[in-house]
Amino acid sequence: SDGLEVAYLKHGYYPFAAQTALELKVVEKEQITYKIIYDVTEKYYNVKLMEKLVSIAEDSVKLACDNADVVKKNYELGYVSLLEVKNVDNAVLKAQHSLESYERNLEIATNSLKISLMIEDDEREIILTDDIKLPEMPENADEKIAGAMETRYDVTALKKSAYLSERYF
Repeated sequence: SDGLEVAYLKHGYYPFAAQTALELKVVEKEQITYKIIYDVTEKYYNVKLMEKLVSIAEDSVKLACDNADVVKKNYELGYVSLLEVKNVDNAVLKAQHSLESYERNLEIATNSLKISLMIEDDEREIILTDDIKLPEMPENADEKIAGAMETRYDVTALKKSAYLSERYF
C-alpha cells in the first residue's frame, strides 16, 4: 500500500467510512418502514372514503327512484309532461351508474389494501374501524418541519457524505 493509504488507515478514515455507510443503511431502513406505514394508512382511508361514497350513492339511487315514482304518478294525473318522465328516468340511470362506479372503486381500494397487508385470501374480509390513534401535531409547525428534515434519508445522507468528503480531503 502506498503512503496515502497508510495515512487513511492511521487516521481511521476507512473504519469511519464503513460506520457512516452502516448508519445510512439504518436510516434508509427506517425511511422505508415509515413509507410502508404511510402507504398502508393512505390505502386504509381510501377504503373508508369509498365505503362512504358507496353509501351516499345508494341513498342517491333510492331518492332518484322515489322521485321517479312521484313524477310518473303526476304524469298519469296529467300534471307533468312525458319529457319530465324521461328526465327522471335518466336521473335514475345516472345515479345507478355512479353507484356501480363507486362499488368498483371500493373493490379496487379494498384489493389494494389487501395487497399492501399481504392478504392473499380472497374470502378474508377486512373490517375497518375508526379507532386509529394519531399523534397530536405540535403547535409550532416550524418545529415539526425542522424535525422532519432531520429524519429524511436524503438530507442525512448528504450531510454524512459532505462530512466524509471533508475527512477524505
